[in-house]
Amino acid sequence: MRHARTIAPLVGLLVVVGFLSPAGARVRAATNQDIFSAGLLTHADVPAAWTPSKQTDTSGKAYQGVKGCKQLAASIEALRHAAPHKLSPTFTDNSSPHQLTSAANAVYAFKSSAAAAKLLVGFRIPGATACLENVAKKGGGKGTSATATQTTNGPASADGFVGYSVTLQGSDQSGATVTAVLDIDVVRVGRSLVGFSFGNEGTPLSQAPGIVDTVVSRLKAANA
Repeated sequence: MRHARTIAPLVGLLVVVGFLSPAGARVRAATNQDIFSAGLLTHADVPAAWTPSKQTDTSGKAYQGVKGCKQLAASIEALRHAAPHKLSPTFTDNSSPHQLTSAANAVYAFKSSAAAAKLLVGFRIPGATACLENVAKKGGGKGTSATATQTTNGPASADGFVGYSVTLQGSDQSGATVTAVLDIDVVRVGRSLVGFSFGNEGTPLSQAPGIVDTVVSRLKAANA
């Protein structure tokens, strides 16, 4: 009996240790709010001098009626209605030439990773680059030229990625030539999709890959 009393506490301790060990631990799935908190850009993700402003939820309006954009516009509109989502502020470097340097994102929380993956496929479509070129030229006004390419170097730790880079050239109010580079990244981490938009003059925004990696790491840590 004395031996049994000695063993009982040890058995209880082993059970507790088993539940606390990595093999026995139960990992809590992220809530929608966890996904938004981890995925949305904050002031800490960009240089301190950048200024936040409210981002407008325009959905796919800029793509509607533009030549070659029917499928991409449908994918954007489907995404907007497929899952709860939130938008970060748009962070702008007001000291940059023509104030073109900026970063923003939107985070979508799907019911499952399969649903998120299905929506992501809708952005990897033939003709997407031609659509983006036409949208850029329309937005830039008369005399604007644009070229778009698909990006393949997404974050290695993401579960899925589709990206595009658009370079447009136009004139400012003084008639001087201005070249803007706009990068659009859509990243999947688990059941979340995050759409990033970056802008810069002349070259792609150098901080963009680091910003995306930071957000992906946070979503991974949150078990999105």
